[in-house]
Amino acid sequence: MDKKHNILVEFIDFLKRPRYYDQKEALSVPFMNQVMMGFILVFCAEIVAMGLMQLIVPLDQIDHSLTNMLEDGSLFQMFLLAVFAAPLIEELIFRWPMGLFKNNVGFVFYGLTFIFAGFHAFNFDLSQTPWYTWPVLVLPQLILGLYLGFVRMKSNVGSSIIVHAYNNLIPIGFYLLAKMSGMEM
Repeated sequence: MDKKHNILVEFIDFLKRPRYYDQKEALSVPFMNQVMMGFILVFCAEIVAMGLMQLIVPLDQIDHSLTNMLEDGSLFQMFLLAVFAAPLIEELIFRWPMGLFKNNVGFVFYGLTFIFAGFHAFNFDLSQTPWYTWPVLVLPQLILGLYLGFVRMKSNVGSSIIVHAYNNLIPIGFYLLAKMSGMEM
């Protein structure tokens, strides 16, 4: 099996038994290429999760903070916040501490990942949705958080910041392209 597939197998193995890596992968081009190949599949899983969300909770009927930010702020501010500030701050809060634990890695990994996902529920106006649908709203962030935690444990927080920024860049990039081409969003 070639290296680009090994990262996914290792990710799945990591989810079964989270562990501290004594030998960290360097933030190198070959390693990041592997990570990004795995990320593409994780991003596809996020898209599938969003489709499931739409079946359970009509997202177009729920206010989202990103929508409000787009209406109230500049595109440049939104881009800086989503692609630079949020990944940096969130990775330092939710992923950096994972590397401090050589014992109880599973508890810390899953605990911080679920907190990360739950934190993103506040992106929505929760008063518009029944409480039991809230976990569905954060399913994409849960999937992303699992992968980011794995990348952080395998390498370092810089790697997870890059992947997180790329994750946010994709939808923001499409939105900016649509906006610049005059499409109504």
